[in-house]
Amino acid sequence: MCLVRVPGSRGPRQVRPALLAVGAMVLIIVVVLGTSLMPSGDNSTTAGSVNPSTRSLPWPEEGQSSVLVEGIGARGDLGTKGTQTPVPIASVTKVMTAYVILGAHPLRAGESGPDQLKLARQVMRNKVFRSIVAMPGTTAPDRPGRISNSNALLGTDGVIGVKTGSSTPAGGNLMWAATAPDGSGRDRLVLGVVLRQEPDTSPQQGLQAVFTNSGALIKGVRQWLSTTTEPGKR
Repeated sequence: MCLVRVPGSRGPRQVRPALLAVGAMVLIIVVVLGTSLMPSGDNSTTAGSVNPSTRSLPWPEEGQSSVLVEGIGARGDLGTKGTQTPVPIASVTKVMTAYVILGAHPLRAGESGPDQLKLARQVMRNKVFRSIVAMPGTTAPDRPGRISNSNALLGTDGVIGVKTGSSTPAGGNLMWAATAPDGSGRDRLVLGVVLRQEPDTSPQQGLQAVFTNSGALIKGVRQWLSTTTEPGKR
C-alpha cells in the first residue's frame, strides 16, 4: 500500500494494492496496444472490404476506415476501406485506458473519475464514458479555465464522440460515434474509425483532414441509413 496526495485533500490518501494492480494492467494494455498498432517488421497487410451497398459512400481515399451501424443485422457492417496494416494512432489509444479503468471501477453517471471499431462498440455501451465523450468541454480543479473537447465534429450530424488523435507520423485519427435515424425513423448508433489521414504532415493538418473526411463519411452514412430499415420490417 502507498500514499499519494490528492489535489484539494488535507493529506495523503492510501492507494489500495488492487488499484495499483489496475494501473499496472492499464499500462501493460496500452503498451501492447500501442505496439501492436505500430508498423511491424513483416509489414503484413490485409485488404479492406466494404459492403457492396455502401461502395458509393465517400470513403476516405487514404488511410484506413471502418463503419458499423448497430441494430440492423449484418447490413450494419458497412465494412473496411483501405489496406489493413498496423499503423500508429496517437492518443486514440487512451480510449483503452479509460475502458479498463471504468470496467474495474464502475462509476455512477455524473461522477468524476479517472482492432479500434470493436473497442468503440464496447466503450460506447458504458453510460459514463458515453456521457463524458459527448461533453463539449469541462473544468478541472488543478487547471485554470475551461478544457475544450478537441473533436470538432461533436454536435454536428448526430456526432456524440469519441476520441481524436494526431501526430506527425500518425497523421489525423478519429474514433467517432453518431446517432442517425433509419428508414423507419428509429435512431441507430453509428460507429466509425478513420485512421492515418495526411501522415507526415503537421498534427493540425492531419486533424483537419480527418475531420473533413470523417464528416463527409458520416453524412454519407446518414443518407444511406435513411433508406434502410430493420430486418423484417418495411
